[in-house]
Amino acid sequence: MIQSYTDQLKLYHNEEETRIKNTLSRLDTDRSIENEDALVLLAMVRAQVVCLLEYITHNLELFATSVLTFDERYNVDT
Repeated sequence: MIQSYTDQLKLYHNEEETRIKNTLSRLDTDRSIENEDALVLLAMVRAQVVCLLEYITHNLELFATSVLTFDERYNVDT
């Protein structure tokens, strides 16, 4: 179950990372972008990165909780 969850987290991370890179590449390749539009794109990237970081942090907390629960249930120290 944990492996499945980890795989899903990895997939989500990779998709978000690709989305962020694609947004950033627009700044690099589209020379017609105005300063205001560039600021909007940077704000979008920032929001995407913050969301991804929050998602990862939340999932790390869930993982730690599940390991602690497992340890308590089976009286082990994983």
